[in-house]
Amino acid sequence: MQPRFAAAVVAWWRAGTKSRPRIGAEARVIERWGIFVGLVLGSWLCWRAISPSIPHGVDSAFHLARSEHAFDHHFATGRTDGWNPTFAMGAQNFLVYGPGVAIVFAALKVLTFGLIGDSGVYAALVACAYIATVPSVSFLIRSLGLGIRTANLAGILALGISCNFGLGIQGTWYWGLVPHQVAVHFVCLGIGATVRSYHEPARRWIVLAGVSFAALAVTHLQSAMAAAMLLVMLAPGIVHAQRPNRRTIARLGGIGMIAFGCAAFWLIPFLQLNGPRGLVATWPTPPFGERVDQVMDGTELFARAAPEPGWLTFGPIRFDLAAAVTFGMLVQAWRIVRRRRHPLALTLAVGPVLLWALMHAYYSSNPTADVARLLANRTLPYIGVFLLIPVAVGLSIAANRLRPWGDTAVLAIALLLVAVPLEPSRVNAVAQQPSAAMWATAEALRDLVPEHRRFLYVHVDVGTELALGVGHPGVWLAHHSERATANGYGSETVTRFYTNITHEFSTLAPAIAAEWLTRMRVTHVVTVTDASRLFVDGLPGTEPVWTEGAVTILSVTDPVGFAQPDTMIYSATPIDVTAESLGPEAARWRFSAAEPTRVTVGVAWFEKWHASVNGSPVEPLLVDGLMAFDLAGSGVLELRYRDSSADYLGRVVSLFSLAGLSTWAIRTRRRQPRGRALTADRTNAPRDIIHEPTDANVT
Repeated sequence: MQPRFAAAVVAWWRAGTKSRPRIGAEARVIERWGIFVGLVLGSWLCWRAISPSIPHGVDSAFHLARSEHAFDHHFATGRTDGWNPTFAMGAQNFLVYGPGVAIVFAALKVLTFGLIGDSGVYAALVACAYIATVPSVSFLIRSLGLGIRTANLAGILALGISCNFGLGIQGTWYWGLVPHQVAVHFVCLGIGATVRSYHEPARRWIVLAGVSFAALAVTHLQSAMAAAMLLVMLAPGIVHAQRPNRRTIARLGGIGMIAFGCAAFWLIPFLQLNGPRGLVATWPTPPFGERVDQVMDGTELFARAAPEPGWLTFGPIRFDLAAAVTFGMLVQAWRIVRRRRHPLALTLAVGPVLLWALMHAYYSSNPTADVARLLANRTLPYIGVFLLIPVAVGLSIAANRLRPWGDTAVLAIALLLVAVPLEPSRVNAVAQQPSAAMWATAEALRDLVPEHRRFLYVHVDVGTELALGVGHPGVWLAHHSERATANGYGSETVTRFYTNITHEFSTLAPAIAAEWLTRMRVTHVVTVTDASRLFVDGLPGTEPVWTEGAVTILSVTDPVGFAQPDTMIYSATPIDVTAESLGPEAARWRFSAAEPTRVTVGVAWFEKWHASVNGSPVEPLLVDGLMAFDLAGSGVLELRYRDSSADYLGRVVSLFSLAGLSTWAIRTRRRQPRGRALTADRTNAPRDIIHEPTDANVT
């Protein structure tokens, strides 16, 4: 009886591949409602992590502070970048990370007419960036030639990606890697529109691809590199399906020109800069085999099932997204070996794993190369999107064979694969809740620290800082207290000033630490442990002035040198200085010195700062990362931050590109046959491109 039963099951499975007419609307549930259901699921998953206060995430305070400063000081004056004095001793706001997130933040703030606070607008931006993963991934998969059902299923499953490297719940609401989450949409739109423009002459795909890649470059440059690798991965199968000609090459060239032209306002200054670039901030990269084990175990990349026994866990067998990906890849490999299909099927089945292995091989051969470290980690979330394709295809086939209610059953399975491991309580668990002591500290700093002066947060071990409920406490306190801090923000605060000295402050000799505080114009120091408090309290000129729980604020007087109160000026010899004006990008002092004196200004040295003494230009000296000047007699010292010629050139190129693009779109707008995505019924793409039933490809 057993062989007969098995034969009957095989016969039923094969019969399901034959085309049958549709049976009512219940057979098209995913095609009609898949994206809507995915948006509802995404909203349900992240609603507990949304609040009118600053969004949860280690890096969120930094990105929000940059966006707020850009809106108030840069965008309001028609500029896209400038100097931000909030962190360390100041830095160019968008030197490493482009202004993409800040531009989206500004657009949302304008659209809400200022009725919502900055933190609320930013929280909405973060939530929308996560929820909109569903239509973006669906567009990408649809562009690769799969049916609407499969594309919508892939979009829903993409919500289950939760990666430390910047995508999903873990990357967005724990680490606060918001630029990476925003960039995923530009990656999907850019790659999808590029594939469509390769097969179709419709100009809208050229424009969409070019603008998407431009937005990607100014939002997250690491994701732009990942997108380039993904296009290389897809190229063999696409080119084999349709040989390129002069028109297709011209369309691809047009995409590149549009992308560079629209992003020139940031790219040209970035490429022209000869100053410091900073160290790459990323995670340790384990060997490839260990990384694969992490992904297949559900500890990295995909949402993990509940660790306790449950209805999705049966002894050693776990039914979750990672397990589904493993099963889907095995089934897809078997079908490719068993049936000869179009090369794109092989590309999508083997390409992601091959690219993954090549990125790790490149890192293994060049472990100190910045690009190798970035690609090995930052491409993983995007590889995860492509690893979901076999799962989506398998679910689509199952829905086709289980008609008429197959769509409903498959949609329920997809929702369970995402919702059970990422229920809102688990999302809320990765969200950080600032302690009451931190809120009180921010209020105290706002009252204690004078304007144009700084405070210092003394770093301790990560475990102690996480117990405070915030990541990067110095950055968080700077944002909520609205005061500048001497603490930097990793490699994103790029100047000649050594930002890591704030991490090493407790190891300095007391005399050196006291002088450093004076020269950096620090008026108060925040400590959160007894050891750090005792160290600072032992420095000359410091005394506790405020305590809340384990947090202590100590005031700093000027025990050495001749620091001028509220002027940002420090000198080793007597000098009389009066601040006539102090701003984020301009300052003016009137001085009087009885003898030649070297003064240090509490602003990081940067090539775009220009100085003059009594109207005559002078070159700022570089002293320990700060600007210094040799002054004598009486006069006026003036500092002004000015954009470089590369900044102006980039803006002109972008303006001309946008003007030309708009003119070209208006003049060439004619009624054309509305092109469709590369689907199974088109002549330039064979049927059953990835073994999906033809009746599942609805155009």
